[in-house]
Amino acid sequence: MEPGVEATDVIRDPAKWDGRAVIRLTTTSAGRTSSDSVTLGDAPLLTQHHLQ
Repeated sequence: MEPGVEATDVIRDPAKWDGRAVIRLTTTSAGRTSSDSVTLGDAPLLTQHHLQ
């Protein structure tokens, strides 16, 4: 599994959303359930130089 998460906008109002998202994976096999999660943070603003 190779998930992909992409942010396509900037954080305009930090009071509404602080740029963090929790990604959780839960699997069940042979009656046993396991889960794990990771918190991702969106950068407030990224700039790019077109010679990169």
